[in-house]
Amino acid sequence: MKTELPKLALDSPRWEELTVSSGKGSEWAIVNPIKRMCEGDRDAWEAVCAQVIHQGTLWNSGYAALPWMVESLVSFSNGEQSQLTQRWIDLGFIAAECSGTIPADLAPGVDAALKLAELHCLRFLLRVPIAEQKVSYVVLSCFAFAGNPNGSCLWHFFDPRLPGKPFIQQRFFTCLCPRCEDDLEWHHLENGIADYCYGSENKTPMVEVPLWEVTERSTTCGDQIRHDFESTQEGGQVITQWLESHPLRTFQGKPFPEGFVETYTDQLKSAIAAARTIKDANRHEVLSLLGIMVACQGHFEWASRLLLLTGEFQCPACKAKIPFEQCLDY
Repeated sequence: MKTELPKLALDSPRWEELTVSSGKGSEWAIVNPIKRMCEGDRDAWEAVCAQVIHQGTLWNSGYAALPWMVESLVSFSNGEQSQLTQRWIDLGFIAAECSGTIPADLAPGVDAALKLAELHCLRFLLRVPIAEQKVSYVVLSCFAFAGNPNGSCLWHFFDPRLPGKPFIQQRFFTCLCPRCEDDLEWHHLENGIADYCYGSENKTPMVEVPLWEVTERSTTCGDQIRHDFESTQEGGQVITQWLESHPLRTFQGKPFPEGFVETYTDQLKSAIAAARTIKDANRHEVLSLLGIMVACQGHFEWASRLLLLTGEFQCPACKAKIPFEQCLDY
């Protein structure tokens, strides 16, 4: 059944009052791309995205376009998995910027669209194997759809770039020391972050990240997580139940490697807390759930690197050791 959301009619003159990245909204700039998108034109999605959000700025046409985009994606069934993944991420970036004053006439559509997007993005996360370089963005998109302000860390470079490989995009994130206000920038997590990140127990630098290996495979657990989700229709509830299960397995049925759960017991508890209240989870809980969800997709080495962010940051200037979530500048 097709989902109908409150939307601004495409023949409404209101579009001309809205702004897009290229100027004022018009039939040529925004309405026609939306029409083509709804008709299944694959290139039209990118055209709509380019008009409503640009370099971190969400133009107010984005509020009007969002219900059309969510409705289109939810009913989109003929695209490749990688294309669907990227579209959920695109929507996540838009949702992360929906924190300003939304025009009253567009607010009902935005609210309904974000709720529907959260539900279906969680469904996508739980049911579909997602590439390592994309999964953290999908997880953070779920937080953005739920209205959690920590969803804005989508704008950081949470990508498993390996040393020696060329950058695809020059993006970075900043650590800002709240004591001396010194800051550092990194272009990816593999190069430099471990030198200033400390474990929560022994306070020693976590320079080496183990390469977790999995040999045993299972097909029944993946079927069970899909069944549980269809039964409850509450992604957060299913995630909570899944994380509380022992032994933990990925959503596709592979077991967590030996020692992984014991290493990240505290982060697992924080992740469960975040799954229970996705909208209100604090920064530490969000970062914990981010790493654990990446693990639940089977990307254990990348998950262990992300979980470094739940430790402590040592400022190279004043040598203070501070919880990392207090230093992320986003």
